[in-house]
Amino acid sequence: MDEASRIVAGMRADLDRLAGDASARSREAIRLAMEASIAEIQAGGLWTQASSIAALVQLREALLTILAAQAGPLFLAAAVVVSKAAAAREAALLRALDKRFKGAARPLNFDALVWAERQGERLGRLRLPAVQVATGRYSAAVMADLERSLTANALLGKPWWEAEKLLRRGTARALADEQWRIDRIMRTETAAIYNGSMLAAMEAEDTPADPMMKRLSATFDRATGKDSVAAHGQVRRVGEPFQDIRGRLYQAPPNRPHDRELVLPHRASWGPTPPALEGPRPQAAGLRRRGEDSPQTLAASAELTRMAGDVNDLRRRAQVGEPTGALLEVARRRLAEGQVVLAANRVRDRVLDGAGVRARPGQPISLGGISARVRSVAAGIAVVDIGGAAVRVKLDRSGRLLGASTGAGQVVVSREQREQALGMLRLVFAGG
Repeated sequence: MDEASRIVAGMRADLDRLAGDASARSREAIRLAMEASIAEIQAGGLWTQASSIAALVQLREALLTILAAQAGPLFLAAAVVVSKAAAAREAALLRALDKRFKGAARPLNFDALVWAERQGERLGRLRLPAVQVATGRYSAAVMADLERSLTANALLGKPWWEAEKLLRRGTARALADEQWRIDRIMRTETAAIYNGSMLAAMEAEDTPADPMMKRLSATFDRATGKDSVAAHGQVRRVGEPFQDIRGRLYQAPPNRPHDRELVLPHRASWGPTPPALEGPRPQAAGLRRRGEDSPQTLAASAELTRMAGDVNDLRRRAQVGEPTGALLEVARRRLAEGQVVLAANRVRDRVLDGAGVRARPGQPISLGGISARVRSVAAGIAVVDIGGAAVRVKLDRSGRLLGASTGAGQVVVSREQREQALGMLRLVFAGG
């Protein structure tokens, strides 16, 4: 692993560490505040309905007080820490890549402690409303759990010393049951501050003489979602948005909760993006389950998303008067070809599903073992043999499966169309 790749790996480790530390601090602070609140509850004799109401009021006040601090000054202070870590990694990565491609590192426009602090404060204030909304939902969920626990008949009539034990146990259980909400908040907001700081650093480095580009890089493991696979590898100008598989635009990750993507820099003067920074290619583990897209289909979907982004980028440039020449028409043609590739891959997946075939990712499948099932493919429709019956599979323009029906009818197409479509399938099947 070269220096740049080690730095990118360090960025991913930063996100895990910073989010984990924030979750742990939050969990401990909430636990201590709730325990202190229980200790302050004054009661004697037997536990009554009035005791439950009083305890709920006091616990709610304690929870709201600690959350107001966490979704306020404590969050703003943590944002500065995250921004400093991101700026330090970004500076190290740019120096390493400048040395690789230019022979020497050059001065950076953001390499100052005060810059990172200001970015952390700015991004923290921008994200604060979302944090407050999310912590409000967390407190509502915790209090709902506590209310169910405190109003249960199990507490009524108990001596205070025994009811207090049950109260502590119920509070701990409610906090544990809703901890996933705090974890999600911390991971999402840490990623937002971290990537936001790196994007701001790229904007500071962007110049007309050497434009700064940005690349979307996903983390690939068993938890990686199909949306991350499809979005991975997009390259845009620093001011242009990325696009996910649903067509949503965003400047930098995260674009959804628990998003683990990174936005990485690339100067135009460096040339093609070094493969080491693209991250590992998606490799599913084990057997593909029925109905799932294969790794080949996921890769084709990711390529189609990038092609669609290129077309949108060129279209916007043409609208503001930038000369694009024949680039836009070429990009549109490639997009159409990408749609055919994706459709062919999805036909292949569905054929394998219907035939009961289990293919290991990356393992080639010869056309000879499956070609008898493929009768024709054209115009978004495939007729395949499954269990001795002809099944017509219909796809939309993006290759999404619309439905399937049985019947002996053959799709009527010209010989040229049929040969072209079957040739595409032959490549797909032979390529595994």
